[in-house]
Formats: sequence, structure tokens, C-alpha cells
Amino acid sequence: PVPDLFGLTEATALSRLEAEGLTGKVVEEYDDTSPKGRVFFQNYLKDTMVPLGTEVEFFISLGPDPNAVTEPPPTEGDTPTEGDTPSSEGPDTPTPPDQPDEPGPTDGEFGGGEEGIEPNG
Repeated sequence: PVPDLFGLTEATALSRLEAEGLTGKVVEEYDDTSPKGRVFFQNYLKDTMVPLGTEVEFFISLGPDPNAVTEPPPTEGDTPTEGDTPSSEGPDTPTPPDQPDEPGPTDGEFGGGEEGIEPNG
């Protein structure tokens, strides 16, 4: 099974994967919520059963993005006015990951054909 790598260092994560007969692919990325040098995402959930030798991709935090634009804190006396309220549909709204399409009914599953229908008359 895939071990839980969240919060581990790169070396420890690779060691845990190796102990399970798996390999690791490290991706470094900025992340505001995780300590620098720690795993904050892995592509297989812990305890997922995968074949031996499977490559597990995990992300190591580089810390906060130094180029990220942050809004300055409001100064004393500033009050939001109508129209200043951030929209829930703004560019900062996270996009959910793509979900696989649900399989739809197949032809004939619900008797969609003309078979068995007797004309009135």
C-alpha cells in the first residue's frame, strides 16, 4: 500500500516509498500553507493498493511564493464600500479537479427502441 507522505521531508518520503517497493517522483512547488521542505501533496492516497514498482509523485513545499502579489492590510479608518466585497467567483476561487464523466445509459438499456410496441389500430 502507498504510505502517507504528508508532512515528511523528501528523504523520509523516498525512504518510506522504497520500503514498500515503490518509487518516488519529487516535484517542488511553492505552497503558502506548508512548511518549506515538507510534502504537501501526493498523487495516490495513503493505503491505496498499487503494483510493486509504481511511481508515486509527491510535492515538496518551497514555502510561500516570493513573487505572489498580496494585498496590503487595510489602513485604520478604511471601511469596505458596496462593490468592494470580493466575489466568490473571482480568479482566486480554486477549480475542482477534473472528474471522470459518469457513464450514461447504453443504447437499449431503458428500452429506447421501437421493439415490442404495438401500433394502435
